[in-house]
Amino acid sequence: MRPLASGGRAHAATLAPANSSAFRAAERLYRRRARASSPADEARLRATIIDFGHAAAEGSAPEAGSPAAATASDTTPIALGNGRYTLRGYPGLEVVPGALSLGEQRALVRSVLGEWSYVPFGMTNLGALSRPMRRPSVHTAAVDIGVARTEAADTVAADTGTVDTTVVDAAAAEAAATDAEESAVLMGVSNVSTLCALKKRGEAGMPSEGLRTNNDGDSPVRLPPAGVSWVTLGLHYQWTSRSYSDTLKGPIPTQLAQICEQLAPGFIAEACILKFYDEKAVMLAHVDDAEEALDAPVVSISLGCDGLFLLGGETREQTPVLPILLRSGDALLLGGRARLCYHALARIYPHTAPPQLLEPTGQNSFSNHVHERCEHLIDPRRGVTREATGAGTGAARRDQRGPDCPVRDGPDCPDRDGPDCPDGPLPQEFCEWLHTHRINLNVRQVKPVAP
Repeated sequence: MRPLASGGRAHAATLAPANSSAFRAAERLYRRRARASSPADEARLRATIIDFGHAAAEGSAPEAGSPAAATASDTTPIALGNGRYTLRGYPGLEVVPGALSLGEQRALVRSVLGEWSYVPFGMTNLGALSRPMRRPSVHTAAVDIGVARTEAADTVAADTGTVDTTVVDAAAAEAAATDAEESAVLMGVSNVSTLCALKKRGEAGMPSEGLRTNNDGDSPVRLPPAGVSWVTLGLHYQWTSRSYSDTLKGPIPTQLAQICEQLAPGFIAEACILKFYDEKAVMLAHVDDAEEALDAPVVSISLGCDGLFLLGGETREQTPVLPILLRSGDALLLGGRARLCYHALARIYPHTAPPQLLEPTGQNSFSNHVHERCEHLIDPRRGVTREATGAGTGAARRDQRGPDCPVRDGPDCPDRDGPDCPDGPLPQEFCEWLHTHRINLNVRQVKPVAP
């Protein structure tokens, strides 16, 4: 890795104290500024950060292979085409600003927080977690009781050939009472009297006690436990031994594998680490070298608040250590020579998630089961196809609704703005959490492709 080219922006991280590596100095610099700094100091430090999104918006980056790119500083974004950018001196590094559309980001947020953090997909730092099962609403239970009463009445009339309302009502009442007891137990309330009281008050919300878990149940609007800081998917990464095992694995979501394959054609997603960052969390300098397929890139996707990514050299002492701003929806690929470079996340910037991403439904319900007419999610399990007209760029990529969707040519899906629509607004609890958090999806191909 070359020293900072002449004419480039000077980074304090390029001059490390004698008792500290260059990377450690950079980590301290940017973390210290995050804790306490004047607005002027913060502005000066922010001016040193490489912003690929800004370069993409302005169209100011020199094209790869041009004379301007050949003489560019290490901190100047260079356009590779198709919405991708790199830095001189880091072959294999690709940054794709706005790689994911808002709809794709919402879909990933829903999947990460509502599904993948639980079994059978994820293993967390707190162990294997079961998804909380969504209780039916009071309205649903009342409808079920009414249906049971009607069915019981019809059965009695058919069996006895009578229309005696006394007999029919008695049989229906017994069936309804039994059904109500079952509904009350399922909903976590103590008895049918409580259920009836809730029904009379018209309360859709349910008490928190008695929540049951079930791997096959629908998810309520509920974040993973506060102590969860990471989740592994696919081949579960073993942090202590820094290795993978064929016996410790779960499924890789098809939705995630598809996105990665579009970002890196030929890439096989076999393992993923989901990292949750709050305002104080960081990821210290490290190299992702536990995989056998070191010729395949690491694919990193950002969601939520902006993050400050640090990229160094092949040792902690090499300079420069470059700060790169990553926004929600950005993708970063570390391949080629950059694959074995030290990198870290120095800080996040709270309250920087896209406002359009944080427009909540205001409703307290969520289901992974989408209305059959709402087929515009990128998840192939729902029969949706995707076409990339520009390799990996959100602006150039368009989602195609399934062939059976009656509104595939327009934004008129009846569920589009509802809480059950993956392309619609996020549940309020997810939005509030994303105001101060960042999600990073770090996806790896572990094994080389067999010849």
